[in-house]
Amino acid sequence: MTDEGGFRSALVVIHAGAVTDGTHTVEVQDSPNGSDWTAVADQYLQGSEPAITSSNDDRIHEIGYTGHQRYLRVVITPSGSPATGGIYGATVLLGWPRKMPPSRA
Repeated sequence: MTDEGGFRSALVVIHAGAVTDGTHTVEVQDSPNGSDWTAVADQYLQGSEPAITSSNDDRIHEIGYTGHQRYLRVVITPSGSPATGGIYGATVLLGWPRKMPPSRA
């Protein structure tokens, strides 16, 4: 979960390693309070949320976010039988700060 209170956009970076089975579907979710999460509407995403399989693994997937909620997270849902063979991670990079230069807490 990312608190983007001082920023107006974000870049979600999915680092996909080897996927040996199943489909691992990425969903970007946002929230005004860090408790009530909903899927981000497509109008606030730049690029598409990937479904990672063995045919598109071992690469970086990028999704831009321009929504207005304070909190952002990435949820990955595996499916298939079996759906256990996947290595991946997600990083959220904040952009377009309200104040320059941005300060770190």
